[in-house]
Amino acid sequence: MIRKYLFVLFIFALLISCKSNIDPNISNFWQFVTKNESRIYNATSGNYEILTELNENVHKIDSGLNIRTGPVGDNKKKDFIVSAAGFKEKFTICDTIISYAPKMKTLNPVSLLPPANIYLPYIFQLGNQNIELKFEDVMVHFDDVSTTPIELILILPAAHYEIIYKFKEMDLMTFYYNMLVDMTAQALGKE
Repeated sequence: MIRKYLFVLFIFALLISCKSNIDPNISNFWQFVTKNESRIYNATSGNYEILTELNENVHKIDSGLNIRTGPVGDNKKKDFIVSAAGFKEKFTICDTIISYAPKMKTLNPVSLLPPANIYLPYIFQLGNQNIELKFEDVMVHFDDVSTTPIELILILPAAHYEIIYKFKEMDLMTFYYNMLVDMTAQALGKE
């Protein structure tokens, strides 16, 4: 009987010691997220300040990771996504970070990007012009899907190349590149 109690006590102590051996950067990251939970929940895509702060904090764990937020789900929580930007070698660290996530009222911690169910257009403003890029506007070309990595060629419609040329003093190529990467990640999820 005493052996059973000692065994249970040993397992309990082992579990506690495993949780207490958390990387201090992961612990600090979750402290920051918990402290700023309402700011994160209320942030819009135009609120770069909190997203910048989140990414600065997650980069202390691994510079290849980034943070994204998803839509508010049926449970009234917003997805809080630790993303590896498609780099398979980073998937495990994303899972590890999420495994230490505290229980939160308004955020749902998720490891890696889930595929999107709804593809909303990207809408932005240049000068007095509203510009919209929809998923169906982008053409995708790929040759051999049996090789790894798969090489995708994403082709913008001519109207968007005209916008890039018209506003050539801005770095719109990088801006569009980032939108296309986001669109691809939404369509494919972590894969």
